[in-house]
Amino acid sequence: MEEALRESDEKLRLLVGGVQEYAILMLDLEGRVTTWNEGAERIKGVSAEEIIGQHFSKFIHQRLQPWANPHWN
Repeated sequence: MEEALRESDEKLRLLVGGVQEYAILMLDLEGRVTTWNEGAERIKGVSAEEIIGQHFSKFIHQRLQPWANPHWN
């Protein structure tokens, strides 16, 4: 079961990592960036090393920040 989960995680990582036309990212429950793909790097001009661990508000336009909520469903 653990091996199947690891393989699934790896496939997802490879799939998301290869997308360059769209920004794909994940946030933790506090709104910090946990993943940042090549598309996000290209579109936003920020590397994964620079943004992972930072709050997502760093890349949301200041005017939209009052409405930005990482807990949207």
